Amino acid sequence: MEWMYLACGLAALTGCPGNGSSVADATVDADDPICGPEALFTGEYVDWDSKDTDFCGVFGAKFTMRSDATHTASTAPNGRFRLCLPHAAQTLVEIPPPMPASGCPHITGTYPTRGLAVADGAVIAAGAEHSLRAMTQTRFASAFAEIGEASDPAKAQLFVHVHGTPRAVTISSASHGPMRAFDGAGWSAGDTGIDVWVPNLVVGAGTVRVDLAGGGIGTGPVPLEAGTFTYVTVVPR
Repeated sequence: MEWMYLACGLAALTGCPGNGSSVADATVDADDPICGPEALFTGEYVDWDSKDTDFCGVFGAKFTMRSDATHTASTAPNGRFRLCLPHAAQTLVEIPPPMPASGCPHITGTYPTRGLAVADGAVIAAGAEHSLRAMTQTRFASAFAEIGEASDPAKAQLFVHVHGTPRAVTISSASHGPMRAFDGAGWSAGDTGIDVWVPNLVVGAGTVRVDLAGGGIGTGPVPLEAGTFTYVTVVPR
């Protein structure tokens, strides 16, 4: 079942600011009857540096349930996605590369890195906005230059979106590069922001535990895979 979601009607052709800040929008989506007895996994897939004043969605990315390929959806021009999933504590959704070249005038190149989104049943039930970010090849190189490390294809990348007041993100492994946080305007060193990137994580046993200062919904073990961005959304309690 493939659904294309134009979140802002015709305005979707040029993008619609989201950045995980619209609780009302997410709540309306969560109550949408389109999925019948299934859960609605919805949100946005945007460029790594997208922000409200310079928005850029990733168009044409495919989201497919790992264990059942009949559950699939593509992102709209503004990066919005809607995917119906069976109710479960945790469902893995694959985002295979490459995505088409960016349609945003100031962004060049395709988005070449594979993604694995964690659809957490409790996070979906909470009506949280799922916000995922992707790097073009050029931005991938500059992002690693910013942390002073080379990207390692044998390691994993972890992306944590915090739906609500930013709090410190912690993980159970110390084997990773310097963490970076996005505050709505740009990326800087740190573990507290709207989005947090944990680069070059050693895959090890294939999982890592994600926690949030003060506790939250969606925390716990998540998968790690070499050469892949694992996307997680957490909600502060």
